[in-house]
Amino acid sequence: MNPKDHLEKAIEINPEFSDARFQLALLYIADGEDDHAQPHLEKVIELVPEHAEAFRYLGLVLQRAKQYDESRERFQQSIELDPEKAITYSNIASLFVEMGQTEEAKYNLIQSIELDSNYAPAYYNFARLLIAPEEFEEARKNYITAIDIDPNYREAHYYLAKLFATGRKSTTDGTPLLEPERDEAENLLRRVIEIDPAFAKAYYNLGLLLQHKGDRAEARTMLEKSIELDVGYAKAYFRLAMLLVELEEPALALENFKKAIECYPDDEQTYYQLAMLQYSQKDLPTAREYFLKTIEIKPDFAEAHYNLARLLEEEGEDEEARSHYNRTVEISEEHALGHYHLGLLLERHDELVEAKSNFEKAIAIDPNFADAYYQLARLLRDPEEYDSARKYYTVAIDIDPRHAMAHYELAKLLGGGFRVAEDGTPETKPDLDGAVNQFTKAININPKFPNAYFHLALVLEDKRDYRKAQMSLETAIKFNPQYAEAHYRLALLLPKLQS
Repeated sequence: MNPKDHLEKAIEINPEFSDARFQLALLYIADGEDDHAQPHLEKVIELVPEHAEAFRYLGLVLQRAKQYDESRERFQQSIELDPEKAITYSNIASLFVEMGQTEEAKYNLIQSIELDSNYAPAYYNFARLLIAPEEFEEARKNYITAIDIDPNYREAHYYLAKLFATGRKSTTDGTPLLEPERDEAENLLRRVIEIDPAFAKAYYNLGLLLQHKGDRAEARTMLEKSIELDVGYAKAYFRLAMLLVELEEPALALENFKKAIECYPDDEQTYYQLAMLQYSQKDLPTAREYFLKTIEIKPDFAEAHYNLARLLEEEGEDEEARSHYNRTVEISEEHALGHYHLGLLLERHDELVEAKSNFEKAIAIDPNFADAYYQLARLLRDPEEYDSARKYYTVAIDIDPRHAMAHYELAKLLGGGFRVAEDGTPETKPDLDGAVNQFTKAININPKFPNAYFHLALVLEDKRDYRKAQMSLETAIKFNPQYAEAHYRLALLLPKLQS
């Protein structure tokens, strides 16, 4: 016979044996059989109405059953019977946390600490409630006190590590401050693993810290260990998959993303990253399927709409792509890339006013978006827009001095010189030296740029520098032997060199 059998026999012999009922209830609670424990605790209270511990344990059982009002009543009855027991205040504090009554929870934890200054769980539970940036230091002190009292307090080490890893603090004037202490967090997590080598979450969080500091090999080991300890750990599969993407092991990454989905089928982030992986591997049909699944789970996932739109453009489905770009910028008005690529798509369909508007929005969101300035400048084609186009090409170049296409298009603009005079009449006023300078810069950035050589030759010909024009045309043909216009211009140029 086991202890339960003996206690049940004792109760069978003497149904009013309160101590036997209480001990049997504790065994049932230890085995997770609260439904068997509850009637015995209720009978103990009936037999011994002053049994404070029976009320306390019944409060715990009722709390786990989500019967919060009844649980609270039992804890309070236990406190009335034994107002000096620190653990009961800690228990009712836990109940208040579940009920969302944080201030009540804090009050009872303070009571617990005042009754027993060496009761580590009260300090730990109090620290867990201190989540605001301005409470960082107080939380740290309470975790450390819990650890000082109980050096093997696993949870206190673990959550102190998480506190240090996030580093959400505030300055003395209340300004939020993000100041992670990752080395401290790493040391604490290693200590957690010493205390409990089977604690999967400790390996997982240590893996994240190691990945952040660039120690990918050990990070991988830690994440794999967390999965070994908990084969249903969806977040660990996900993070391992993300690490494997970094390590350029797409097949293993794919496998781990799929395992994450098996563990947690409704996680939009996993589907999204799986879609991005398949997209990078050029498996567009599968990527499309996963993007759509992401959006099904979370319809307002802007990045999923955006990348699906990019994919649809690649597949030539511009109307569908347009729909998803529009959805992107509806969800996230500050999505500069969404506006930019929508602008490119609209330009392809000759919807130039809308295209300009989207390039302008991209620039307003990101004033350092060189490509957006460049594309906007390209759309300013009328002579009266000459100055604006020149300004936007120049801004693009200021942001990105190696923007070969901006130099090239600016050179063409300067070489043509089609503008409007101050009196409003059209005029042609080429800046040939400026054009040569910009074509030369484009070529220096991209020495195999046949169009730049060709258009440089045209400007040089206008400057009557026929020898250099010949060299530019020959170089254009060298890099593009099928360049018909270059052959044609060179044919026209050669007689001038002989005269």
